[in-house]
Amino acid sequence: MKLERFLIISAGGDTRVVHRMPILGLDQVCYRLNVEIPASWGSVLGEINLRLPDPEPTVTLEQVEPDEVEEE
Repeated sequence: MKLERFLIISAGGDTRVVHRMPILGLDQVCYRLNVEIPASWGSVLGEINLRLPDPEPTVTLEQVEPDEVEEE
């Protein structure tokens, strides 16, 4: 069985998994999870250790230059 879910992590450490692409708050990040589950129901299959990559750097307000204003 193949599943696609979204793992949402907030800045405070709260986590949740949802079926649909979420709308995130400013203090949240999201990772898409693609999981393939073998047909071994009723068994402990092991342990998963997950190390998430650092997010891409974002642009801060200081780096954004204001648009040129046209005088009328």
